[in-house]
Amino acid sequence: MKAAAAAFASNAINPNLRRAQLSFFAAWTAEWAFTVALGIVAYREGGVTAVGLVGLLRMVPAAVVAPLATPLADRGRRERVLILVSTLRGIVTGAAGVVVALEGPVQIVYVLAALSTVAGTLYIPAHSALLPSLCRTGQELTSANAVRGMLDSVRGVH
Repeated sequence: MKAAAAAFASNAINPNLRRAQLSFFAAWTAEWAFTVALGIVAYREGGVTAVGLVGLLRMVPAAVVAPLATPLADRGRRERVLILVSTLRGIVTGAAGVVVALEGPVQIVYVLAALSTVAGTLYIPAHSALLPSLCRTGQELTSANAVRGMLDSVRGVH
């Protein structure tokens, strides 16, 4: 427990690491909130079958695009990739919310969700590549990786 507290303290002291870890936490909190809301919309529309199909609709394009897009994203500055991905996901999520609020076609919501998921595949690699450049010491990098690993575990990534 003491080592975990030290890792968090190390990240909290470095303002760049603190912002990077908070952005990761915020991005994935928003992702899971969107996933829950999408599940509710899909369930109302078509029950468990619709929920499963929406999950498939989100994952297949992301699985196809991720290996192709990640090297392209790696060419740009990590901060800009993170801003672009987060902005795109925010706009798409907001648009999906508007479609739901206006009782528009649910298929548009599903397509927007797939687009958000595809964009999201670039977030983790860009964030992971950014962390070392924000660290001043090897200990900070170790702490940053420990905190990021804990955040990954909390959101269910292994």
